[in-house]
This record gives sequence, structure tokens and C-alpha cells, in this order.
Amino acid sequence: AETTIRNSRLVLPVPSSGKRQLKGFVHDVSASGQTLFIEPEEVFEINNVIVELKAEEKKEIIAILTEFTDFVRPHIEHLIGAYVFLGIIDLIRAKARFSIEINANLPQLKHQPVMQWIEAYHPLLLIKNKAQKKPVVPMDLRLDNNQRILIISGPNAGGKSVCLRTAGLLQYMIQCGIPVPMKQTSVAGIFQDIFLDMGDEQSIENDLSSYSSHLLNMKFFLQNASSQTLFLIDEMGEGTEPRVGGAIAEAILEKLSQQKAFGIVTTHYSNLKLLEGKVEGIINGAMLFDINKMQPLYHLQMGKPGSSFAFEIAHNLGFPEEVMQMAVEKTGETQLSFDKQYQQIEEEKNQLEQKRAELELADELLTQALKRYQDLYNQLDKSKKEILKKAKEDAAELIRQSNRLIEKTIQEIKNSAAQKEATHKSRETLKEFQKVLEKESQELVPQPIHLIRDEENSDKEALPKQKPLQAGDWVHIKNLDAAGELFSINDTEAVVIINSVKLNISTDRLEPTTKPASTKKFRGRLLEDINQKLQDFRLTIDVRGSRADDAIAQVDHYIDEALLLGINEFRILHGKGNGILRSIIREHLSQHQSVAEFSDETIENGGSGLTLVKIK
Repeated sequence: AETTIRNSRLVLPVPSSGKRQLKGFVHDVSASGQTLFIEPEEVFEINNVIVELKAEEKKEIIAILTEFTDFVRPHIEHLIGAYVFLGIIDLIRAKARFSIEINANLPQLKHQPVMQWIEAYHPLLLIKNKAQKKPVVPMDLRLDNNQRILIISGPNAGGKSVCLRTAGLLQYMIQCGIPVPMKQTSVAGIFQDIFLDMGDEQSIENDLSSYSSHLLNMKFFLQNASSQTLFLIDEMGEGTEPRVGGAIAEAILEKLSQQKAFGIVTTHYSNLKLLEGKVEGIINGAMLFDINKMQPLYHLQMGKPGSSFAFEIAHNLGFPEEVMQMAVEKTGETQLSFDKQYQQIEEEKNQLEQKRAELELADELLTQALKRYQDLYNQLDKSKKEILKKAKEDAAELIRQSNRLIEKTIQEIKNSAAQKEATHKSRETLKEFQKVLEKESQELVPQPIHLIRDEENSDKEALPKQKPLQAGDWVHIKNLDAAGELFSINDTEAVVIINSVKLNISTDRLEPTTKPASTKKFRGRLLEDINQKLQDFRLTIDVRGSRADDAIAQVDHYIDEALLLGINEFRILHGKGNGILRSIIREHLSQHQSVAEFSDETIENGGSGLTLVKIK
């Protein structure tokens, strides 16, 4: 049998039937009574020695600890200070590691209550979706003295409660000194009180229903709210008869608005959506819903109320048509017509916003074109004066050379006494010089610069592909679906005029084409293409792991795209490493005619691992 421990002594498990066969001391019996744990006589003294040694060991440990305690007792104050300091350092380190994980920033802090958040994320949702490689939709939020209370409405499972929890959690993190996942340009204020009413707090012990617990919270809010208070209420007014609950909720919001409190509320009640414009300081917010794909977009849009889309969601879930039709009849055509008309108005508003953005882009492009033409005109005027001045100087020098040669020829004829051979030789010399003068005169004739081709030649075919491109040719830009007139060209780069805008393009992206018959359709396609490129354009290009030639080609392509879209600044992510790729890219940028300057990114945004490039 294997030895075991009982009462800190080595024993042997022995069946109860054989206990007489082994002499010793019984220390324990199994629960069934079938096994006895016996300490044999032979090891009794040895176990005693072991017990004594353990007692002496314990006594020695106590002595060591007592002596060490006496040694550190005079330094107790310093040790307590070090303990507190370690706790503070551990907290700072934990906040820093968490901030790095969620890509957090420090917004601009204000002493007064204000919330101007740009691209704010829920940190826990960000970590979860990052692990699952799912996208997270950011939230833009703006509350100030003019619009203090936000009423969020929209479909179920559309993200209303998530927005509410995001606002509460991020505000609490800010007031605890923890960086938050939002844009660094965001502005955040400080509130003295943060009141929450979320979830169901019904209690059998306290004899509270769901609605009673909500009313108690509302009573506390009304008694304690001030202009330094932020309140967050989820599904306001629920838990009782909708008409009565909506009326009470409306009265509560009016009173909180009079107390100048800040707050965010989620609801489905229509009467609360109508408070904007009636009650000072209240603004609507909607959780957007894609009615084509029948799915929520999880995007908060301030300034308009949202729809619950109850019928659409039920239809998408395969709800019985008979029940759906009965619900439509009970709801009434007026309400359904109102929702439908409201959705149509929102769609038309979005289309108008898109058209306005296109017009602003076109206006900006035209402004840039006018400025570039003004600069070009000034440059051409200056070049014209310099060419005329040089031509006059060259002409004067030619006249002086001609006079000297004629005088020399006449003198040689006189000195040779009109000898036939000498005279013939002098005339030949004079003819040779005349040819030189004619050649140099032709070189002085200025060549015209073709900026825009004549309209009468607009239907002519472009030059054959086999012929090298030259100024005045019409070319097509690959990957852009746009054509323009070639202004100038060299071995690696060309200048193309597209719709009165001058673009720098690599020559390998050009191919000959004919001039379009109509420029209106082309202008529309160009604006659509530019809009699409603006949406797809990212302000950071990642060339890590690329060879030097490939990285330079990507950078050149990115500069061309930035010039086309009117973007003045972007970043190149090349990493740190040995700095070889960084040096090659920066040497190339220093020689690029479209680059105004470049520098390291700020330390908090990557430092020398990124290069910030500014376009002329």
C-alpha cells in the first residue's frame, strides 16, 4: 500500500480485516469503515522527529520574520509611500495599455458641460469586434447650451441603447482621466452629476414594478438635476399605458429642459419626437435603417427623428400576411402614409445633400483652376519678357558679328588687289556666315504653346499610337475613365488639362485617344469619378514590406491621386526598422516637383515610422 498523510504523519492504509496484522497507532478511518490509516511502530519515532523538526522550522521562521519586522519598522512611512506610489504607477500603466488597445486619444477638455464628439466608439464593442474582425460604426455626438437634450428614436435592435451606453461610459472614462476612443479634435466637458436610468429595476422585496422603479428614478432626476447634470434614460415612458406614459415622459423632459440639464433619451413615442422646436434645447436623433436591405445601419444622425420600421421588420421576419394586414387596418392609412412620406422626404434630402457636395467640389476645382491659370499667365508673361530680351541681345550680337565679317571681307579684297581667287574665297566665307545667321534666326523664332485646341478641330482623330505623344494631343488616363489635352510631357511625367483643371500624371498612365464630342457628359462622369475616389481615398498609404521600386511607384501614384482630388496632405507608413525604405522614399520626395515639404509624424501618431507629406 502507498503511504499517505494523516494528522501530519505518515500512515499506511490497511483493510479493517487485517488491522491485527500490523502493530501501530490508528490515526483515521475511512468513511465506509473498511480502511484504517495506521502508523507502524517502526516509523513512530521517525515521524516524531519529523514533527519536531517542523515545529523548529516554524519557530525559526517566526524568529526571522520578527527580526525582519524590527529592521523595517523605522522605514514604515517610506514603505507606505512606496506602496501608494506603486499603486499609482500600476493604475497609469493599466490605463496606458488599455488606451493603446482601443486606440484612444485625449480630447480637448472644457470646464463647462459640452459634448462635441467625433467618431466615438464603445471601447468594449470595439475590442469584441476587433477580435472577430467585424467593423464598428462610430458615433458623432454634439450637445451644447443650444441643444442640450437628444431624443434618439429608430428601429428595434438599431443601436439606440448602444449609443446611450457609449455616451455614458465614455463620459465617465473622461471624468476618471482615462483616454477614450474618439478623434483627438473632439471636445469634451465635465459634469458634476451623471444620472442613469437603464434596464429593469423591479423588486419583489421592495414591492416595486418596472414602471414604479422608473418613476422613482425620474423623481430623483427632477429633484437633483441642474445645468451641470448629464442624465441618460433608456426607453423613456415604457412599462405602462403608452398614452399616459408618453404624456408623463413629455412633462418630465420639459421640466428637465427648464432646469438646463443635459441628457440623452431613447424612445419609440411619437409625442416625444415632436418636442423639437416646441421645447427649448431639445433635438431629435435617428438611428438609420436601410429599407432596401431591411437591416439597421447602426449610424446616429442628429437633427431628425427616426422611424421604428415595425411593419418592415415584421415582414422581413416572415410574419403572417393575414396578421400584417389586420395590423395595417387597425393602424390606419394616415399613420402609414405619414411614415412613407417622411422616408421619401429623407431620401430626397440625402440626394440634395449629395448634389450640393458635388457642386461644392466643382466650385473648388474651378477656383483651383483659375488660380493655376493666373499663375501660368504670370509665368508666361515673365518668360515672354525674358525671351524678347534675350532675342534682342542675340540679334545685336549677330549684327556686330556681321559687320565685323563684312569689314574684314572688304579689307581682304582691297589688300589682295582684287585678285580673283582671294575675292572668290572671301565671298564663300561670307555665304557660309550667312547660312549660320539664317539657322540661328530660325532658332530664335518662338514656338506657340497650345493650351486648348480649336473647336473646329474637335472632331479630328488623335495621332496614331505609334507616334510619340506631344503637347496638344488628347490622351486617356488609365484607371480614371477620363480624357484630357496634353499640355506638356517629359520622360516620366506629363501635365494634362481635364475640364479646365491641370493635373500631373505619370506618362505610363497615358494612352492616345480622340477628343470627346460633348464635354457635358464627360464633366458629369468626371465629378462622379472624383466623388468615388474621394470616398475611397485614405489619408495613409502603407508601403511596409514593399521593395524600394514598388514603394516609390505607389507613392507617385498616391501623389497623383492627391493632386487630382485636391488633397493637400497625406501620410506614408513605411515603419522604422533600419530606416532604409524611409531614406529612399524621402530622397525621392525631396526631388518630386509636386511635394511642398515632408516631415516625421508626431510621436503619439507614429513618429519616424510615418512621413507626413504636404502637396504644393
